[in-house]
Amino acid sequence: MNIVDVQIKKRLSLMYSITKGYVKSQEDTKFLIKQISSRESINQKLYEILETNKRDAVKELGLIEHEGRDVVIALKTKQAIRNVIAKALKSLTFLWSRGIIDKHEGIEMNKVLLAKIKSLNNFPMAIPPPTPDKYLHNIIWLENKDVLIEFFKERAKLAYFDYGDVICKEGEMPQGIYLIISGMAILQSSPPTFGIDRSLRADRESTTRFTEYCTSGDIIGELNCLLKCEIEYTAICETILQVNELQ
Repeated sequence: MNIVDVQIKKRLSLMYSITKGYVKSQEDTKFLIKQISSRESINQKLYEILETNKRDAVKELGLIEHEGRDVVIALKTKQAIRNVIAKALKSLTFLWSRGIIDKHEGIEMNKVLLAKIKSLNNFPMAIPPPTPDKYLHNIIWLENKDVLIEFFKERAKLAYFDYGDVICKEGEMPQGIYLIISGMAILQSSPPTFGIDRSLRADRESTTRFTEYCTSGDIIGELNCLLKCEIEYTAICETILQVNELQ
């Protein structure tokens, strides 16, 4: 069972890395479309294809993260460490080339950093996710903001949604703020009105629906609560969802 578990984690890690790279490739290709073709109709068609591909890939990333959160956390942590070491190597090369760091010191520091990169091969394949109570400290916009964290802890409650449950509907007034702890939700909305009353645009209303995916750390309904305005999207659970609900 342990051997099978290791192989599954390796597979999930590989799938996540490949899909992440695929999303990045779709983003990069968008900027090259105009160089590929000068015809606006072709550019628009290619852009739509790339956007659809990206959206599908982001959905897969969310599903992988839901199925193997411990694997994804370890992968993201490893990548973050690798990025920090890469930046340190780049800075070391710059300082060394300018004579700010002695040659002998530069060689020793370079050896240490390369050894750190090599040690990542033994990095844990899975890191247990934090508990909902500790999770708040890992969210970027709550980092080092103890007052906000305590506010959430005192007033928020842990809630669970099943697959297919509707969290909120487009056009309704918000009932609360939902901070996603685990799982994935899909947000579907009509085209933006840019402040124009929908009744005045009824004859020209587009059938296009905009789609976005939310995963761990994302928040639903905060702007609508702050502005006391109608929700502009329908949020539906793509997986079993665990949230901190603040009403």
